[in-house]
Amino acid sequence: RGKRTEILNQRRMIMAIRRQVSKTRPSDTTQYAVGDVIAETGTSTVWTFTGMCERPGGQVIIKTATLDISTAAGTALQANLMLFRVAPATVNDNTACAITDAERLEYVGTIVFATPTNAILGASYTSNQELLVNLAGGSTTLYGVLLAVNTYTPASAEVITITLNGITPIQG
Repeated sequence: RGKRTEILNQRRMIMAIRRQVSKTRPSDTTQYAVGDVIAETGTSTVWTFTGMCERPGGQVIIKTATLDISTAAGTALQANLMLFRVAPATVNDNTACAITDAERLEYVGTIVFATPTNAILGASYTSNQELLVNLAGGSTTLYGVLLAVNTYTPASAEVITITLNGITPIQG
């Protein structure tokens, strides 16, 4: 009986999180090559997910992730979201991604967006791969770089939205 109560109390000590970031691509239809960064121009190309856990340096388990694109393109995008504990250097949209050795040390995993699940009003992708992340000390933020895995010709000024859903322990 004591063990069961302990397990129930542990289950109550988690908080669901949902963090969403949107970026508007440049007003062009320039094709992306495999390995190119997909972002916006004129600002940071790094996807920043703040408040991923209650306390700095905490943990989060990403349970699902979605990628939504505002317009359907001729070729469906296949993309990877590389995640980091510390923000990697800014890389320009539609250029090859080059991660440094120091940035590799802060890499925590990749979320794969392979096949759109809904292409009626654009494109929607869902990834159900779970990922346990230990955030950097002093931080509740996770950073991402979105990469094309296939050759992709986008619509002009399309809006890309990435949502991370997960759970995180809370202070007792």
